Amino acid sequence: MDEILVAAGAGQMQQGWEMLPDPPNFQFVEVESFLLDCVKDELKEIRKRTIDAFRKKFPQKSFSQMTASQLSVVWVTPYLNLSFDIVNEDVNRTHYSKEVCLGFILHEAMIMSYNTSAESYFNDSTPGRYRKPGVGIHVSKTIYFDILRRISYRYNVSPAESDISETWCPPFAPNVKVQHAQELIHTFCSKFGYVQKKSILSLDDDLLRLRSPVVEPSIGSSRIRNPKKGFGPMQHGLVSLLTGLYLGGHIPAMNEGTVESVKCLFLSLGKATGEVNLEQQMAGKIKNMVALDRGYGYAEIIKILTFYGSRLVGTFKRCALSFRVWRC
Repeated sequence: MDEILVAAGAGQMQQGWEMLPDPPNFQFVEVESFLLDCVKDELKEIRKRTIDAFRKKFPQKSFSQMTASQLSVVWVTPYLNLSFDIVNEDVNRTHYSKEVCLGFILHEAMIMSYNTSAESYFNDSTPGRYRKPGVGIHVSKTIYFDILRRISYRYNVSPAESDISETWCPPFAPNVKVQHAQELIHTFCSKFGYVQKKSILSLDDDLLRLRSPVVEPSIGSSRIRNPKKGFGPMQHGLVSLLTGLYLGGHIPAMNEGTVESVKCLFLSLGKATGEVNLEQQMAGKIKNMVALDRGYGYAEIIKILTFYGSRLVGTFKRCALSFRVWRC
């Protein structure tokens, strides 16, 4: 359906959504053909970017002979450099090479793909149950948990001979590591996966449940309590609906909310185009279709996204209607 429902200004949105009368000119579009045309153009551009990145990384190799492991090097390099810096932040501790950090990242990917815990994954009583990375980049259980503790730990500068830190990190203070990692992931994923005017963007949120009370004050993020889902920080995520490529996620810091999270995610898209550096420059820069979860359907979010030039589709919050439609 092409523009049958049109977004109204923020001043008309105070009472929520309402059905508009049929506009004088509209036409129906066959959905599958529309989506297929969009994804063809999107994949063509993403393939071009991937080839360019591969040739910069492996100038002597042919893209037609590229292996999955070589492609993963293109994608994993920014995260590898970030983890290497964090893991070796304390010069008084054992130095881990980039190969060890890569092994840690691959173990993390394996643990998530098996939907299991690190304890079960490394359990010696079940050898061969879980596939492990190759011997050259395999890390032991001891090293894995040491790296995990370093990533979770807030490093405070203190003399090598002293057990007392010269600085104090107050509970719930902003976690610079988390914020820096989020920004890096936003930027890198958007440069690869976001295609102007072609990508159909999906905006959704997920509750990240906390397993330990020790984690709660260290992540420096706002938290919510949902009786059905648990307690923890809310992550706002942006993906390409047709390719499934992850474009970024944002965990709000203390005193941040949904509005600030949406601005952060879309500002990363604008920066990926090379046309934007500041939020004030975002007017009309994201002329893509955006599919919103029902939790984003209120006036301030709609005003921001229409300012960015986006076309919006989504759903009502749960109600007695037998169908869902946006005024967009």
